[in-house]
Amino acid sequence: MADKFSKFPTSLESPARAGAAVTPSSNALSISSRMLYVGGNANSQLNGVAGDVCIETIDGNVLTFVNVPIGSILPIRATKVFANSTASNIVALY
Repeated sequence: MADKFSKFPTSLESPARAGAAVTPSSNALSISSRMLYVGGNANSQLNGVAGDVCIETIDGNVLTFVNVPIGSILPIRATKVFANSTASNIVALY
């Protein structure tokens, strides 16, 4: 399929070009994310809330996003998604 936008540079404001499922752990992601999609939770009791997402940024800061709604996109450059994250179905977008 032809890509009408192939001649345009990709910036941080551009749509994602690729993605990969994330398994929360202390290991680094294979590629730092441009954003994270948070798709669900392991606990069906949390009506509409995916849970918490604990990450390390490309600058080495550790942040926890609390009570992230299901279906959220977090525009954050992450290098790690830690195992203490309670959200599930996380996808790193590049």
